[in-house]
Amino acid sequence: MIHVTQGDERGIGLEVFLMAFIRLSSSEQKKIKLWCSKKDLLSLLELSCYEYEVQGENLFFSLPSTEKNQLLCSFITEEGIFSHTLRSILDALSVIQLNPQEHTLLNLPSMKDQFFYEGRHYLGHTEFYRSYFKRELTMLFKHQNLMVALLTDHWPLAQVSSFFQHKSKENISFLRHRLQEAYDFFALREKKSLEIYLAGLNPHAGENNLMGNGEEEILTSALSSFAPQSPYPPHKLIGPIGADSMLINFEKKDDKNEEQAALFSQLFCYCYHDQALGPFKALSRLEGVQFTAGLPFTRLSPDHGTANNLRGTFKASSQGVYQSLLEALYQEASYGT
Repeated sequence: MIHVTQGDERGIGLEVFLMAFIRLSSSEQKKIKLWCSKKDLLSLLELSCYEYEVQGENLFFSLPSTEKNQLLCSFITEEGIFSHTLRSILDALSVIQLNPQEHTLLNLPSMKDQFFYEGRHYLGHTEFYRSYFKRELTMLFKHQNLMVALLTDHWPLAQVSSFFQHKSKENISFLRHRLQEAYDFFALREKKSLEIYLAGLNPHAGENNLMGNGEEEILTSALSSFAPQSPYPPHKLIGPIGADSMLINFEKKDDKNEEQAALFSQLFCYCYHDQALGPFKALSRLEGVQFTAGLPFTRLSPDHGTANNLRGTFKASSQGVYQSLLEALYQEASYGT
């Protein structure tokens, strides 16, 4: 089952989900459950041009003169201390955790102020899940056959710089774990070996220590001791190399011959958030998908924000959510294989 949580009620999450949902076949729609506030959903539908009816936990809706779509819903409790973002996640997790391997969680976009849990504020989904499941997690991104991993994620640049200057065993182990988690996640998902490209921290990957203080040494140590657990051994390990030109090596599906594409995919690993997300978003536009590696189930979300100024206009692009649903459906289909 694919569990979709509503995200921030002030944003576009629910409306772009509905727009993406109606593009799916009826058999695909039956694999999806939406966890949301009934009040939020109905208030949004009132702003839309959809004809709709709620019967128990089923929403029937359609554009005028078109076939009705049936969406299974689970309506959250609206009272209490939690935001609707977090309440919908917690309710969905109560079901997912009973049998994690058979479920996929898709979170719609939310603002950073929505994650207040047990007296602590979290910066977003990844930080919340790290604490809730007490696991180290790795932030990943995918657009078609472009796959990207972050070695650090929501860290201030000062913290990133300090981390890479301390070449301790603990820091090397941290980076090695992130590399392995990213590799294993995508290798198992793609069912093939990966070619890994690793970006350096400094311009031109330090240019033989002419720039920076040898921060690339810790990356070399992590890569040389890299030992993935998946049954698909790495095709090639490349790096550290300059981050500015690393994606020149990216081969789109239509650029590869079929034999090469069948052998391996490519994974591009970056040192920090904006080093990766700048080029990734330029290529993926609003169609990128974020994954979280390290959870006992598959968790993903569209790689875009809440666009609060567009809420209720139904003018926001639904492509990111649609691509996320396709990725979730691919995961559902692979459970039995």
